[in-house]
Amino acid sequence: MIKVILNPVAGRLSGRAARPVIEQHLRTHELAHEITETEAVGHASQIAVEAVQTGCTTVVSVGGDGTANEVING
Repeated sequence: MIKVILNPVAGRLSGRAARPVIEQHLRTHELAHEITETEAVGHASQIAVEAVQTGCTTVVSVGGDGTANEVING
């Protein structure tokens, strides 16, 4: 399972615009996935921790430096 952690407001809302492209790519390649959008500062870390605890082997950060930092530290 791939967990995608997406910051919808990153890059002046380009994070939100990236979601359909990411979903299409993952579906085309028949990859099991779940996309979760962050809702506040610190949320990406929480999502990352929960993803690993539930057995996700791949966690992808979609956003800017702040989102990547939170996911890595989560």
